[in-house]
Amino acid sequence: MPSWLSINPTTGIFSGVVPDNTTKSVLPLTVTATDSSGLSASETFNVTVYADPLVKQTPAATWKIGQVVTLATSFSDPNALTLAYSAIMADGSAVPSWLHVNAATGAISGTVAAGTASFALNVTATDSVGLSANETINVTILNPPVVTTTVAQTMAVYGQTATLALPQTTFVDPQHQAMTYAATLSSGAPLPSWLHFNAATETFSGAAPLGNLSEAAIAALTPSQLATAEVKAHAPTSLSLEVTATNSSGLVAHDIFTVNLIGVHG
Repeated sequence: MPSWLSINPTTGIFSGVVPDNTTKSVLPLTVTATDSSGLSASETFNVTVYADPLVKQTPAATWKIGQVVTLATSFSDPNALTLAYSAIMADGSAVPSWLHVNAATGAISGTVAAGTASFALNVTATDSVGLSANETINVTILNPPVVTTTVAQTMAVYGQTATLALPQTTFVDPQHQAMTYAATLSSGAPLPSWLHFNAATETFSGAAPLGNLSEAAIAALTPSQLATAEVKAHAPTSLSLEVTATNSSGLVAHDIFTVNLIGVHG
């Protein structure tokens, strides 16, 4: 018999642990029972030996919120049997609904849902005789920046240079990645030519024009003249601005706020 298999001479019970490197094989065994008078009887029967499926560890993965992901696992069966695949989270909970494991191929796919945290996935391959192998795959989830401080509604005066610096805590990145900033009108249109955004300092600056009037001319207008000038210039009363923060993984967050435009006389 192979070295891993033994028989209890008193009970006739076979026992042993099939080695991992075993391939499917048939053992023709002959068992002989001999009594105390030396008389004996024998029987011969076949034992089919199977080995557990094998797995090549899948590397850890890093996914982003909203990313369409695919991941191939690598299991094989030394017995050339068909494998069926299943998965649970490493903590024993069910796999989230957005993540799919192909029961026939073991391929993992899905679109990472918002709010997903990093997790570990346990994948099991089971052959047709019930033997199985499993692996745990660690998945790091990258989340977008978050808006932690909303920019308050602010005011600017026609003809006067104004600055607005975003609070440093407006955007925070969960992974502490570097962020870049851009600004547009909330409609997606570019900022008006008079309004400038310094992405390095997260600061708006500019003087809202009133027709072709200079700053001094605007300041010299009476309230009624200013009101007339605003009407003639079709001057807007407010601007809706949007600032976008993009982290180094390409994930974004947006903050929209309003700037009210008023005349120099209030």
